[in-house]
Parts: sequence; C-alpha cells; structure tokens
Amino acid sequence: MISAYHSILSYQGDDIVSHLEHILLEGVFEPVIESYSDDKPMLKCIIRYIVMAYSKNSDKVLVEGRWHTNKERIYNDAMLPPTEPMRSNVIYFKDDSIRRAALNWMEFQDDNVYTQYKVLQDLKIEMQMSANGVIKKSNGEIDYTQKFLNAGYATELANSIKALEAELMQNDEKFKDAVREVKTTKSKNTLGVEHYAN
Repeated sequence: MISAYHSILSYQGDDIVSHLEHILLEGVFEPVIESYSDDKPMLKCIIRYIVMAYSKNSDKVLVEGRWHTNKERIYNDAMLPPTEPMRSNVIYFKDDSIRRAALNWMEFQDDNVYTQYKVLQDLKIEMQMSANGVIKKSNGEIDYTQKFLNAGYATELANSIKALEAELMQNDEKFKDAVREVKTTKSKNTLGVEHYAN
C-alpha cells in the first residue's frame, strides 16, 4: 500500500484537490485549499513543500543541519517562486493557512515527539530572527531587553531540540539511520590538518 507521503509527492496531475479527496486527505490541507484554490499550480507546490518539510519519512529533511537552510532548499525543491511575499509566507509561516496545514499534516502522522521537534525548530528560527531584528517598545525605542530574551529563548530551544533529537534517535530506526548518514557524510567531507601539511 502506498503511503500518503508518497502518494502526494508522486502525483503528476493538475488537480491536487481531487487527488487529496481521493486519498481522503482534503481536510488535512483545507486551510491552504481555501486560501489558494484560485491558483492550483501554486497550491500543489505549497502542499508538496509541507509534505517534504514536515514528514517524518521525508528524504528532504536533513537531520543535524540548520533547519532554516533546509527549509530554503525544500522551498526550491517544491518549485515555489523565489519572490516575496510567497517565500516568507511559506518558510516563515507569514501566511497562517500554511502554518495550520503544516500542523494538520504533522498531527495526521500521529507522532507527538516528531511534531514537537518540528514546532520547536520553527520557533527557534522565529526567536533568532526577532533577536536580530528590530523590536520596538511602545515609545518607539529599540527594546534591547526583549531582543536579549529572545536570543536566550533561541538557546533554550536549541537544547530542547537536541533532547528531542536524542529521543527520536532512540525510538526511531529511520531517524537513527539519517543521523548516522549525516555524521558519515560530515566525516568524509572534513579535511584535517594533515591534509594541509602535505
């Protein structure tokens, strides 16, 4: 039996909504279907992005990498336009319908640890961006205290993400294999001091 993940990504037709109805997943993606029903090619790309970025068995998600960089790569792989505001709407969830559909997709997969892992990764990006962005007080002055707090939250989130990664590695063979593959690739691509001594 083909998985929902593979069924969506392998769909070659133009009417993704009919396909989702056929595999009984229209309700999962209802928020983006409502928002993008007038642009079916864009809707299909957004759904592909969500499935590639937020599926536990996605081969597009790199473990132990920078989630922001990974999301950018997945965005390009989903063939979404490299223009604003669409880029921010998708990658940073500036469009709430995309955020809600991604959460629905994660809930559909029924893995609380993985869902929490992805939610914290996105929150960490948000905290890092706000710590480096302009946060103003009601009087218009820059709120350095809040920026500092947000930087601290990003650090705390990084620690929570590592703990969830450890739990996923312990309980999920696919996740463990993905981490092993990343570590092997890193060690093969790393040049030591001895390389430069020759």
